[in-house]
Amino acid sequence: MKPLSLITLILVLFTVPLGVFAQDVSEGDIEEVAASVVLIEAVQGSRALSGGSGTIISPDGIIYTNRHVIEDGSDFAIYMLDDIREQPVLRYYATLQYVSNNIDVDFAILKIDRDSNQRPIDATAENLPYLPAAAGEEVNIGERIRIFGYPGIGEGYMVVTAGEVVTIQNGSIGGNRLPVWYWTDAEISGGNSGGLAVNENGEWVGLPTWVVSEDRTAGRLGGILPLIAVEALLANEGYVPGSGAVVEAPPVEQPPANGTFTLFNESNSTICYVYISPTTAADWGDDQLGALETVNGGESREFRFAPGDYDMLLLDCDGETLQDSRSLNVSAGTIITYNGQDVFVDSNMASLTLTNDSATAICYVYISPSDSNSWGDDRLGNREIVRAGTDRTWDLPAGIYDVLLQDCDGNTLDDIRSVDVAGAEAVTFVK
Repeated sequence: MKPLSLITLILVLFTVPLGVFAQDVSEGDIEEVAASVVLIEAVQGSRALSGGSGTIISPDGIIYTNRHVIEDGSDFAIYMLDDIREQPVLRYYATLQYVSNNIDVDFAILKIDRDSNQRPIDATAENLPYLPAAAGEEVNIGERIRIFGYPGIGEGYMVVTAGEVVTIQNGSIGGNRLPVWYWTDAEISGGNSGGLAVNENGEWVGLPTWVVSEDRTAGRLGGILPLIAVEALLANEGYVPGSGAVVEAPPVEQPPANGTFTLFNESNSTICYVYISPTTAADWGDDQLGALETVNGGESREFRFAPGDYDMLLLDCDGETLQDSRSLNVSAGTIITYNGQDVFVDSNMASLTLTNDSATAICYVYISPSDSNSWGDDRLGNREIVRAGTDRTWDLPAGIYDVLLQDCDGNTLDDIRSVDVAGAEAVTFVK
């Protein structure tokens, strides 16, 4: 099969001076800006699907972020800083207010409306840190900027990077020609999506959105969605943030059920490229995710193919092979699960719920088929834990599994063998 492209494109998931961002920017200036930047966790039921960043723009809890940060969730957990040297903590939940109908503008709006226990609140009474939304500042090539957000490689901590705008890409919104992307050499990684980019005066210039990297030279550039493009989009669509109106993009038409199968990513790796080709084909064909889509750990993606035998190649965001599987028999409703070491093909899905009835936090959970030679990846990832008195549910192909639980120091709490996961099964840790 033909070699893969050398160019890798990955998602990184207003104007009020807040101190002067010169070469020797003070710690106080950074902390003041960082306080308004939040970690967003998209959730579906009790299941955390993906994470990204966002910025609170008003005292009533309006948050600007990227569309791809929120598009898989039905609810949104908002984590905020108490101390910039510590991981953010869950403070609120937010409701989706707006999603751009313009597919070229990766933008969405959330509104904080509940506390960490899901109780309704009036966000204006919460004394929220925020950066007011005013006219966006246009930047020039060569201008220094800073990026604020929660990239995955930062292990849940606020990360602040700096660089320059290296080129500007114009486009059309509402018939007007204006910047639609700022390209920067400031470091941006997956999870920065929807965060904050400011100029040297602390003025909001845009939302970090994606990264492009070149495998041969390891060169990297990031893309920032300009605030002036966002303002033009909102004006063109007649939407006023904080107006109370909820405007969501129309649902994507789903393909016929008899032509679909689902890929579940139950690993800690982000899948950035999916190649699916008939076993008899001479090449892989096109990447099925396209330029800007990924399948993060805990997420799923539906594909449409006629029934038959297929090969599947999964790559991470550096173009490295995660899994190369051959002769997978795909039919209507087939479920393919990647767990970090292998893929499992099944037509029956089940769920496993872990309840922590002990006084000890569970920080690492490994769930592996009983006939596997390894545990695979931690199912909780870098930020999540199962606290005392809480539970966590995973969707799995029906089968027999072993479950390993560890505390935050990596010590084994329990090693449970041969759990028959056939429907809605549960295990409880009580030690």
